[in-house]
Amino acid sequence: MKLRPRHVALTVALALGASMLAACGSTASTTSSNPADQSLVLLQNYDVTSMDPAIAYDQASNQVVGLAYETLLTLKGSSTELAPGLATSWSSSQGGKVWTFTLRKGVRFADGSAFNSQAVKFAFERTIKLNQGPAWMLDVIQSIATPSPTKLVITLKYAYQPFIYSLAQPAGTAIVSPAGVKKHGNAWFHNHTDGTGPYQESQWVHGQQVVMTRNPHYWQGWSSSHFQKVILKIATEPSTQQMLLQTGAADMNIAFPLSNISQLQGQKGIKVLTEPGLNILYIGLNNKTGPTANQLVRQALSYTLDYQGAVKQIYDGYAQQAKGPIPPALWGYDKTLPQYHLDIAKAKSLLAQAGYPHGFPMTITVEENPLYEQVVESWQSTLKQVGINATINTMPWATEYKKLTTLSTAPSAFITGWYADFADPDDFLYPQYASSQQGTVGFNLEWYGNKTVDQLLNEARVTADHQKRVQLYQQVQKLLVQQAPAIWVLDQQTAVVERSNVHGYVYNALWPVNAYAMSKN
Repeated sequence: MKLRPRHVALTVALALGASMLAACGSTASTTSSNPADQSLVLLQNYDVTSMDPAIAYDQASNQVVGLAYETLLTLKGSSTELAPGLATSWSSSQGGKVWTFTLRKGVRFADGSAFNSQAVKFAFERTIKLNQGPAWMLDVIQSIATPSPTKLVITLKYAYQPFIYSLAQPAGTAIVSPAGVKKHGNAWFHNHTDGTGPYQESQWVHGQQVVMTRNPHYWQGWSSSHFQKVILKIATEPSTQQMLLQTGAADMNIAFPLSNISQLQGQKGIKVLTEPGLNILYIGLNNKTGPTANQLVRQALSYTLDYQGAVKQIYDGYAQQAKGPIPPALWGYDKTLPQYHLDIAKAKSLLAQAGYPHGFPMTITVEENPLYEQVVESWQSTLKQVGINATINTMPWATEYKKLTTLSTAPSAFITGWYADFADPDDFLYPQYASSQQGTVGFNLEWYGNKTVDQLLNEARVTADHQKRVQLYQQVQKLLVQQAPAIWVLDQQTAVVERSNVHGYVYNALWPVNAYAMSKN
């Protein structure tokens, strides 16, 4: 499994910084009073990095991909339940090793060419060959057969039930036009689109905006209520975003900065929605070397964090304390899990049992993220109450990752976030806690290993019965909470801001705005 570039979005946003403020602030409103020429203006916190569905792997880029391209499957409404996309039905055999899909008829790409099983085979094999960003999700594919234009058979290298969920998100699995690739070449798709989705790129002014217009061949058809254009306007500064929303120069922002959301609450013409995310903030503990290799010490540390302070003071209440390694918005979440809390007396007792009645020195690494830094600084102060002298080392993520993946340089603890790639508990649990994923292989940066957890995770990967998979993942969660390889801090919410005249938006943590289903009056 390849390392997922989960920090790309933050890095790009910080790199763009305030340099785009003037350009974004001076862009005139692109909305129109003429219903026949209405546009939906979406604010983006940073610019698109690529429009190629085989490469795009950040929120801004996926918004373009989600409008221009479609996938075999999608998610139903705001849930993590699978729904038909370009495939109308699907089934598996051999314990999840062979997957058969029936494809939708009458679908065409923006260039007018027909969508069929050969197009899916071409798109998936192209993603695998380019071997960038989200390509790791298709590494499991052994072969792709096309018995007929509407029948597709994918054989995997091994049985893997989560595979089906990886097809229900846009990164790496959206279907690009084979005719378009053959005509223009791969490089063309960095700046242009050619998919079966409702809107296609017509202009990209780097650092300012992307304009997308109707795909005349879109299989669901068009009516007067649909937007003529979708304009993705880049505004990196919260103050600029706020001004554009208040004046009506922008219609929506699906990731408004939580630190500024209170300034828009209750304002006339503005709707503010807070939605559960598929991400978790956690503090990883070194399970193999030093005092934190002792389970009692890790449990003690779990009682030294001011969880409610982090939720209320650092994240302004737009989060909730995490119970375990997966967020409540994801199926398989166990709401009955016991929950750690700040209890200095309990922590001291456990440290004494572990042989550290007077504490010990420890090192905490943190990437350059202001919120993460505030959490570990708060933790540092409570650790002192149990005799633990913690040194905080802040550094770029690339530097920290190198330290974390080398056992001899791994710190006692680190803080980071995990963001869902697809809507399956395997995506949270296997890369982070399977013994085989230690170090650079996956994301088990805690160097955690447990044979029972490995067995349960492997069984869940090949079990076809969904409810049985739920039970297996809940067993894993209970074991992890007991053994405390990490301190699960909080589940963060997402703030969605839209003008009150915008209708039809349905939030989904993994999917960008479905502008086709929306309207404005």
